[in-house]
Amino acid sequence: MAAIQVVLVPYDSGRRGERLGAGPLALLEGGVGAALAAAGHAVEVETIELEEAFTPEVPAAVELQRGVAAAVRRASAAERLPVLFAGNCNLAALGALGGLGPGTAVLWLDAHGDFNTPETSPSGYFDGMTLAVATGRCFRGAASGFDGLEPLADERIALLGVRDLDPPEERALAASGMIRLTAAELARLAALLAAWAAAGLRLYLHIDLDVLDPKELVANPWAVPGGLSRDELADVLGTVRRALPPAAIGFTAYGPAYDRETRGAGIVAAALERLLAP
Repeated sequence: MAAIQVVLVPYDSGRRGERLGAGPLALLEGGVGAALAAAGHAVEVETIELEEAFTPEVPAAVELQRGVAAAVRRASAAERLPVLFAGNCNLAALGALGGLGPGTAVLWLDAHGDFNTPETSPSGYFDGMTLAVATGRCFRGAASGFDGLEPLADERIALLGVRDLDPPEERALAASGMIRLTAAELARLAALLAAWAAAGLRLYLHIDLDVLDPKELVANPWAVPGGLSRDELADVLGTVRRALPPAAIGFTAYGPAYDRETRGAGIVAAALERLLAP
């Protein structure tokens, strides 16, 4: 059985407990915590908080990233698996990358590429720029405040399930060195993970819950058709477990108000069961 450090980051755009910020605690208390305990895992829980009640989006991301990176670093040193539940993708991904440090690769399961920049984003939503920040393409000034984060090489990022991109974002992604996969390409995924393992890389596994088709789960207001089924997600995670078990896992972008059939916690619990199986 695994020793797990659950790290809750209950924020969306700097606002605590609102919209996607309500997701982390809802997942934990909605059945994920009980499922982990029932499976015999040793679970500790830590919540990352902002010091000020009102913090603008980007400064909030910087402060929360520093807290997440420190939590990931402590968990890894104690040989506990960091499992992050965050409202926004940037809080989990940039925090995990900072905490794990150089020598990390990313498998990005998401409906979206989160590869916009301030110049290409139609909304200006910082969370939609996460991978552009992680690869050093934008917000370099703000990123200098992140703890332990160094620009990640494109070839160390693989995207799976991405299907909803803004046109400039699509062009930028096509011109990048990032790898795009589908759920049907399990052999290709296994080969990529094996190559990363042979190179001595650790894996950050990022699961934005809108990677799933809305027929399976409506996780947030950006859920779009064409996503993974639960069986496809299970097959992907089984491949990950066998080829390169993650050094940290992030579950993000879950808004319980959008999940009218309350499926989210059960799906996350099943995903963790798949990843943590002996």
